[in-house]
Amino acid sequence: KTINAEKTETYGKSNMNYYSYVQTVFGGDDGLLGGEANDVVQTSDGVLWVGTYNGLYRYNGSEFREMNDFESVKNVNCLYCDEEGRLWIGTNDNGLAMSIENEEVNVIDTSSGLPSNSVRCITRSSDGNYYIGTSDRMIYLSLYGGLKIRGTIDEITYAHSADSDINGHVAAVSSSGNLYLIEDGHVTDKIEKAGKNEIYTCCRFDENGTLYVGTSSNHIYSFSINNGLTKKNEYKAKGIKQINAIRFDEEKHMYVCADNGIGVFDDKFEYVKLNLESFDNSIDSMTIDYQGNLWFASSRLGLMRMAKASFTDLNGLYGIKKGVTNAVAKWEGRLYIGTDTGLDVCDINTGKIINDNTTKLLKNIRIRCLFVDSKNNLWICSYGKGLLRVAPTKEIAEFDSSTGFCDWVRVVTELKDGSIVASGDIGLAYIEGGGIVNTIPYGSDLSSAMILCLLEDNGVLYAGTDGDGIL
Repeated sequence: KTINAEKTETYGKSNMNYYSYVQTVFGGDDGLLGGEANDVVQTSDGVLWVGTYNGLYRYNGSEFREMNDFESVKNVNCLYCDEEGRLWIGTNDNGLAMSIENEEVNVIDTSSGLPSNSVRCITRSSDGNYYIGTSDRMIYLSLYGGLKIRGTIDEITYAHSADSDINGHVAAVSSSGNLYLIEDGHVTDKIEKAGKNEIYTCCRFDENGTLYVGTSSNHIYSFSINNGLTKKNEYKAKGIKQINAIRFDEEKHMYVCADNGIGVFDDKFEYVKLNLESFDNSIDSMTIDYQGNLWFASSRLGLMRMAKASFTDLNGLYGIKKGVTNAVAKWEGRLYIGTDTGLDVCDINTGKIINDNTTKLLKNIRIRCLFVDSKNNLWICSYGKGLLRVAPTKEIAEFDSSTGFCDWVRVVTELKDGSIVASGDIGLAYIEGGGIVNTIPYGSDLSSAMILCLLEDNGVLYAGTDGDGIL
């Protein structure tokens, strides 16, 4: 079964909304020397740990501190936090280290039986054994009676991704693209490569024991474990390639970290590719902290945090190009956004971008003000097309230089008697019954300063000007 989750605009279909998250990138200027990060995890005490080629860093919520007192840890490939809060550290050239309560307590390297001092992945199986992938062979070890190696898995070399379920199964992916299933230290199944022109690159079990395996393309395959590996579904994520890691959150969202960005599948496998702006290279790992913040590690760009905020980026949510916004109005189930380059309109319920006669008429026209009157008409002030009134029937009436007003209109409002007043580059205009009934030009009863805003109070109309106070 193939599921093509290629749409990047899933508003109204997916329950995900990542446009209310604030993105913060941490690099060399923030204390992460080298400006890169290979892995990130959080221990049970709330401390965030970042592994880099320049060493191990501890983040306490305000600053990064390099753990110089960990003598064996000079560079880090991977990190793993077990259920007891122990931090396991896979280094690039000094073996495997373990830390308890911020202190280094155990180190295992080639002198104590590790096949290679370059550790690539770490996971713990449900029987309590730890499986360690190195740049040579894979081993498994235990803590019973002290830290010791229990066995070597000769069939698996250079495992760089591993994970385990609650039923004693361990999955591993090698650098050659092979997928392995392990039970009690023995390989019970193996699949060589994913298919033509793609290999397996990473793996992750969900809470139900289904195995998800990423590839060098944009495919993710799911497998059930039933006397071996049985392929179930195929998922395709548009805009993603070379998948490096898969993670799940408590809401069963599946995050996909890749060489060119991040994608997310919700619990119904609706897909969205995150808008990361410039943080879109070599995303190798991620974690979710206890506050729900998303942390992504990039071996080229550093560390990025996505923290939920009170505001939503509507440009990103609706797929509207960012630019200067001068006015916003909600009308007829749509959001109208006035910009320096025209009018953007989108359906609030579906997120669909609307292109109609109004948006076409105002293309590349600067919009200054949007106003909905008591009769549910939408008024639009523009620089170039004058004042427009759009009826609920979408019929458009224009008030410009050809109808006795002007082509550059700044602001419009409704008076208590139901009449409309607008200011433009020639002065004020009063509109009643669909026509202009009076104009007051600048320099007569008005000053020569442009009127920028209008307010009626107790039958008096106040006008705020550009440089000449309030009239």
